[in-house]
Parts: sequence; structure tokens; C-alpha cells
Amino acid sequence: MRELSFQRGVFRVCGALLLSLLLAMGLFADGPKISNAVRRPATSGPSVGQVVDSKSNSPATKDSDGEQAVDPKLPAPGSLELKSSRVYVFVGKTGLGHEHAITGMLKSGELSLGREQEAGKLEFDMRSFVADTADARKYIGLKGETDRGTAQKVPSNMLGPEVLNVASFPTATFVVSSIKKQRDLPEAAAEYLLEGDFTLRGVTRKVRFTALDEPKKGWHHLRGRFAIRQTDFGITPFSTALGAVGVANELTIFGDLWVRPERPLADSPEEPAR
Repeated sequence: MRELSFQRGVFRVCGALLLSLLLAMGLFADGPKISNAVRRPATSGPSVGQVVDSKSNSPATKDSDGEQAVDPKLPAPGSLELKSSRVYVFVGKTGLGHEHAITGMLKSGELSLGREQEAGKLEFDMRSFVADTADARKYIGLKGETDRGTAQKVPSNMLGPEVLNVASFPTATFVVSSIKKQRDLPEAAAEYLLEGDFTLRGVTRKVRFTALDEPKKGWHHLRGRFAIRQTDFGITPFSTALGAVGVANELTIFGDLWVRPERPLADSPEEPAR
């Protein structure tokens, strides 16, 4: 009996020593240990899985679990991809004048397709407007090229105080009150009705027009057009030679916009390229 008690005592001591050794090695910790070599470094910005406010400038995508996740390469949901979005203007002629195709950039923009109140705002950079580029003439459908002399005169007349007066009015805006879907079209396309207030040279007028949305590369590709009269905005249509050469009062404005969807249209949206 003494020998048996002695053996049990030895086993208890050995067991205690072994348990202490295992605890020291961390093998009984709560859950697996992660090496410092594979720990995710801390960042100051939002991490994957954090929800990003769609009204902020922080872009967001969806991760594998369907949660909003940051993607610094893309604008926020609902915002325009400004490098690829364009506005085009068709300027007709009177008398012996010339037809012109104008192109310009947007300074900022956001649109919420399907929203019937406070659906967005577009801000046009009027200083960026140029006349008769090959891209603009092709988009609007004008053939040929403008002669060099006319091409040099058009920008100064267009941007000057008598027409756009960009020194005093460097931007124009379209405040969109509603964007209502009119009908669905094949291949996920849709037609929308846009309504809102267009402001040019400090004068505001109501506009209403339809636009086609063709989702591409994970984006909404929205295209539409509406007409305005220059005189409605305090502009006297340009003319010279006692009216023998001039431009038409009516202008047609085309929007070609790339809008980041509020819900992902693709796992990895590509940056639109012209």
C-alpha cells in the first residue's frame, strides 16, 4: 500500500509539471493563436465590412458577405465617375453660320435612380467647355471638321461675357427633383423620366426629359437629352455680318453619365474608359 501511494504521488507531480509546461507554451489558450507575421495591419480608414455613408466621399463596394466595403478607386454609391462622364451641346446655325458640337466636364454629380424626391444634383464646369473636338462632333453626329479660323473664334465667343460669361458664372447646375422608371428594357436596361431645375447664368428653368440607362461594367450608363432656348437664360444668340452668320436660339444638351450604383451590379466594377 505504501508503494502504491508513493507511485500515485509521483504521477500527480509529473502531471502537474506537464500541465504547467503546456500552459506556458500556449496550447490551452482560448482559440488558435495568430502569428504576428499574418496579422492585418491597423489602418486609419474604414476597414472591410464597415458601412460607408452613401452621402460621404468615401466609396464603397460589397464584400463576400454582402456588407458595404471600402474601395478607394471608386466614387461613393450614387456618385458620378467624373473622368468619363460628359455633357455635349449641339449648336445649330442660322444663315451662313456653322453647326457646332460642344463638350464639357462635370465638376460634381450624384443621382439616385428610381427616387421620386431629391434625386440628385449635377454641377457643370463651364470653364471646361470646348468646341468642335473630334469626340464631340462624332457623338452628336456632325460630319467633317471645323476650319481653323472658326475653331479659334468659337471658344472666345462662347465663353465670353455675351454668351456663357464663365468669369461670372463658372458653373451651371441641374437639381434633380425626381427620377422615375418608365419601363424596363431588354438586357437590364431601363428608361427613366428626369425632372428638375436647370440653372444657367443665374437663371433657373424647369426641365423634363427621358434618359436611357444601360448598365455596363458594373455601372449605370445614363444617356439623355433636353432642349433649351438661349433667350430664356438671358443670352442673345451670337450673330455677325448683320445677322447673315449666326447660331440658332435653341440648343440641345446631351448627358452621357456613368453613375455608381447604390447596389452592386458586378462583383468587381471596372473604371469606365473613353
